[in-house]
Amino acid sequence: MKIMLRRLALPLAAFAFVLVWSAGCKGDPVGREIGEYHAAMSNLAVRNKVLADEFLTLAAKVHGNEADADAVAQAWQDRIVPLANELKAGVADIQPTAGELREIHSQAVSCWTERADSYTQLLAAFRSADAAGFKSAVERNQLSKAQEEAYFTSINNLLAAYDYHLFQHPG
Repeated sequence: MKIMLRRLALPLAAFAFVLVWSAGCKGDPVGREIGEYHAAMSNLAVRNKVLADEFLTLAAKVHGNEADADAVAQAWQDRIVPLANELKAGVADIQPTAGELREIHSQAVSCWTERADSYTQLLAAFRSADAAGFKSAVERNQLSKAQEEAYFTSINNLLAAYDYHLFQHPG
């Protein structure tokens, strides 16, 4: 009888742990929302990396004089702006309800909206040879980049308490 009880002790302890852990997760709606948020933003972060890669590829071609102005504008219109707008829409679709998460998420909505708008402004200024408009769009883009970095710092501080981490450009 003692041997049988010892054999059951480990499985029973594991079962009890799972029950307690499971009950704890079900009782923590913020923890569940954090997990769902992490999953949704991780998917968007993958698209964010695609955007960054497209941007860097195009910048390298411009810097190396490998593309003419029309080709640059077309690539910007066909790849960069649509990806930025896709991210802008995707991040706006996420609507967290937990207070601190909602507040931090608003930073992502703001900076990805600003980035998409600045990319559209960059294209328009480039096509119309508007140097002042181009400079303004570059400044807006630089500000959105700094805001994006601040967002990832803030969100990762919050996510760390739940053993999650978001990468700005996962790879």
